[in-house]
Amino acid sequence: MMNYDVVIVAGGEGKRTGLQYNKVHYQIRGRSLLSYAMRPFLHDARVKTIILVAHPHDVENLKTAYTADNVIITTGGKTRTKSVQRGLKHVTSAYVLIHDGARPNLSHQLVDCILDALKTQEAVVPAIPIYDTVKKIEAGKITEAVNRENLYRIQTPQGFLSETIKTLYNNEETQETYSCDITFYEKSTKRKAKIITGDILNIKITDAQDLVAMEMILDG
Repeated sequence: MMNYDVVIVAGGEGKRTGLQYNKVHYQIRGRSLLSYAMRPFLHDARVKTIILVAHPHDVENLKTAYTADNVIITTGGKTRTKSVQRGLKHVTSAYVLIHDGARPNLSHQLVDCILDALKTQEAVVPAIPIYDTVKKIEAGKITEAVNRENLYRIQTPQGFLSETIKTLYNNEETQETYSCDITFYEKSTKRKAKIITGDILNIKITDAQDLVAMEMILDG
């Protein structure tokens, strides 16, 4: 059995969703988005440790909510990059997945695909091709048509050999922040990650429309 750890980053805010609190605590059918995001890992026998990186204001409440022996809750940093860096300090397995707490509809099948690819790859990222017409807009006006042929939407979880990604983050001393860990990996190593097919239903909650979409998805 291929054991792994998972780092879940959940220290964001709800500004773009219009919420006055961290969006991962938004409730759908009596459960928070974060609880949905954690569900696949809480029920996976391959998971050794779940490291939940949280906002300082949330740590104590989360420790009360998640009492499983294999759940570690730690305080995040000022940026996503710093939060991941702190979470990785608790990783002990040979493989690690890094996931956004704001992606509440992760399937077991996608986790399986990532782990399968990690058997032969150092870094793995799920991605979805963009089929919509893409335009660049400035000041409310279209300024450029963008070729969508090679454009993809990057998702999490992103998988890594733990030794590799931990070493990279331990050596990261700049104040630069990265929107995803694959970007950091590729910039630091000059190597390309393995792209696998993502899941169109594995959406990230960013604005109020995403909340509506997720309610529809989870309601079946």
